[in-house]
Amino acid sequence: MILFRRLVVSVLSSFFFFLLTLTDATARPMAPGTTKVASAPGSTTTVLRGRASWYGIYFQGRRTTSGERYNRFAYTCAHKTLPFGTRLRVTNVKNGKSVVVRVSDRGPYRHQRILDLSEVAAKPLGIVDCGAATVIAEVVETNTPLGPTTTPTNLAT
Repeated sequence: MILFRRLVVSVLSSFFFFLLTLTDATARPMAPGTTKVASAPGSTTTVLRGRASWYGIYFQGRRTTSGERYNRFAYTCAHKTLPFGTRLRVTNVKNGKSVVVRVSDRGPYRHQRILDLSEVAAKPLGIVDCGAATVIAEVVETNTPLGPTTTPTNLAT
């Protein structure tokens, strides 16, 4: 009788674990500060809004989570969940300047920040001077050139 109960418990727990895994894979919640915006009929764009900081010389040459070496002179950034290689157009809300960066690392892990930018990416946005700033980050096509870019006209929406 005890053996039968253990078998039933293990089968039921495996079944519930399977259901939880299936549910998690199909209904994943978006990160705070993330919205999906319809940019054209049938397509959506992921837009993030929050604080961004930067990291520089102290991390130069160290391995990132993606395996590549950090280069403070490359237009890269760190994000907690976006896939490596995703390109983002990051716009500083205060001054309206934009830059396109590529996700190559994980983080940031403090003060409710959504992005850590490389030093060269943070300079045109004016983040190096103040340490952190409120930004809007929009996922763009993978063939978008990295570096400073024009600010989108529909930034208010």
